[in-house]
Order: sequence, then C-alpha cells, then structure tokens
Amino acid sequence: MDDHTTFTQTPQYASFAAHLHTHVITAITSMTHVRAPFPAGAPAALAAPATELLTLGYGAGVARADVEARVAQFAEALREHAAGFVALAGGWAVEESEVGGEMGPVYEIAIGWESVEAHLAFRETHAFREALPLVVGLSRERRMHHVKFARFEM
Repeated sequence: MDDHTTFTQTPQYASFAAHLHTHVITAITSMTHVRAPFPAGAPAALAAPATELLTLGYGAGVARADVEARVAQFAEALREHAAGFVALAGGWAVEESEVGGEMGPVYEIAIGWESVEAHLAFRETHAFREALPLVVGLSRERRMHHVKFARFEM
C-alpha cells in the first residue's frame, strides 16, 4: 500500500487515473486493494491468456488461516487435475466489504488459464466438483468473471 500511496502523489498519477476512469473502470462502484501471499504465481496468473477472478466474501469471524489452507489445497487440485491451468495467486483485500449485510473480509483469487474454454472444461470434471467446496465452502458471497488483462504503458 505504501507504494500505491506514493504513486498517487506523483505527477504521472493524474493522467493514469484519468485514463483508468475513462477507459477501464467506468462501471465500477467499489475497489479493493489486495496483498497477495502467493506472489510467485501472480505474474503468471495475470499474464495468462485468460484469468479467472474469484471474489469471496466472508463473515467477520472467519479464520483466515483456514481459508488460506483451503485455497492452497484448491491450487494443488488444479495443478494435479486441470488441463490448461497456468497459475494461481490470492490474497486478502486490505479493505473490508459488505458481505450479507455486514462488513467482512474479502479474499481475491486470480487463476490463470490457457483459455476460458480450458476453465469451462475443468468445471465439468469430477475433480472440480470435489475441489470447489475447498475454496468456496466458507464464503458467504462469491463472484467470478474472466478477464484478458492488457498492459498499458504510460
């Protein structure tokens, strides 16, 4: 967060923010920052041809260590059984969000895939049906969508 805060104080930030708000986040009503405990997987997951973004909202009393252990088990299941899986990175949002009418922690996961079709094919497998409760079982809310990230040079 310190690097982000420092960036917001630079002369380049104004043009970056204007571009971001004009071309990227015109429909976004809230934003969270994430510290990823799996930094080794983040570049590969975000650079993959297709990235699945999974947002999991939890109640205030969730045991974060339990969630992290379950995500690690889910990642192992992907490595073992998912054709087209590239990498996984995840982390807790710095800010809490409203989850089921109360404020609670949010865990964000980025899963890199060779294609959206590879992800959808994995969703049809027995291995997926067995692994999914690991990652969503404790959550109260969940959202998923696919992204093709692009790099913007300033």
